[in-house]
Amino acid sequence: MQRSDGTGNVLLQLLEQQHACATILLDTLRREQIALTRNDIVSLETVVSAKHRHLNQLEMLSRQTEDALKSTGPRDHPDTVVEDVWRKLRQLLGECQLQNQINGGLIEQGRRRVQQALNLLTGRDIESTVYRPDGARDATSLERLYARA
Repeated sequence: MQRSDGTGNVLLQLLEQQHACATILLDTLRREQIALTRNDIVSLETVVSAKHRHLNQLEMLSRQTEDALKSTGPRDHPDTVVEDVWRKLRQLLGECQLQNQINGGLIEQGRRRVQQALNLLTGRDIESTVYRPDGARDATSLERLYARA
């Protein structure tokens, strides 16, 4: 049930705009994955620029939605249409987060390959690399190993 002052309509419109923006963001993140997989730097630059635009727009819409929620006050009868759109938006944002994590993993793999290539080219001993419990390299431990030698 929507409020008679139209706040429910404004909230619904903002949530629908967020959903549309998040849908475009998810598509953009998927295009980013393809560009990362293909090492397509030109496409990657375009996609990353678009990703930042969509993230900024989503953030702006999110702030507007928060403001609209603050102005509605407590509701006796929840608006089931708004709740439905809100649930779909949360699910979509979860998909965006997962896709972004996948892309981050691809970037990390690429970074590791570049570091391994640099190590080979510079003659660094990559076998004595020390790792932290989280699996990342511990540069300070490496420095201590080299300092002892």
